[in-house]
Amino acid sequence: MTEAPDFGNWIRLHKIGWFFAVSLLILGASLLLPTQWQWLMVGLSAPGFAMGFFLLFVYFEFSDRGGGVQRQLWRLTLDHLSPATRANTEKIGKALDIGTGNGSLGILLAMEQPGLAVSGVDLWAPDWEYSIEDCRRNAFLAGVDARVNFEQASAHQLPFEDATFDYVVSHFVFHEVAVKDKVELLQEALRVLKPGGCFSFHDMFFDANIYGDIEKLLKRVRMLEVEFVNLVDSRPLLQVSRLLMGKRILGRCGIMTGTK
Repeated sequence: MTEAPDFGNWIRLHKIGWFFAVSLLILGASLLLPTQWQWLMVGLSAPGFAMGFFLLFVYFEFSDRGGGVQRQLWRLTLDHLSPATRANTEKIGKALDIGTGNGSLGILLAMEQPGLAVSGVDLWAPDWEYSIEDCRRNAFLAGVDARVNFEQASAHQLPFEDATFDYVVSHFVFHEVAVKDKVELLQEALRVLKPGGCFSFHDMFFDANIYGDIEKLLKRVRMLEVEFVNLVDSRPLLQVSRLLMGKRILGRCGIMTGTK
């Protein structure tokens, strides 16, 4: 049986482990206390166990072995890469995946579009369970390693010349970058896009704490030499558990798509 690429999961297992470990330590410590204090310690440990089990549920739902939610999100991002009338046509040229993680979006794009050469960038910070080695392995397993390359870089400072790519995509990355004005990240992504090129950015665009007013955001993006831009509410397009629609998970997501 051929080994399939493993694109990982944005829910980090070591984070889940910390919730269970701390809760277990609290329970263990309760054994050293008088009986009247033990119930208090049990109560203190309960939130940690509850969060741990909830995150395990989210992990399972996003996993390919579970609910496959990640696949749905990737699919929506790629389906909006071109204006709707051209969404299914063959793409040629160069594409960039910003914040590629384990290479998922870039590799899937290369698999579907044999006319594309794809670059993927990420910081691969230690806190995330992704790596450039996993990206390269996944590209090899997918049979697209000859057309996909990866390099370490920040979304805030891409190591490419202006107008390098015909397509630029990003999936739930910009809100994680420590830049207060997120339009700076959008501007940098659009800088490397060729005139006439298409983009599709999936992120928490409906979170006013991150992106501010939607109309003001779109107005500022239109000033970045963009011919067309639209913000699609991706929430009604998702078939997911209502438990995943909290504002810290998928409750504020949308797709910014358009043409430069």
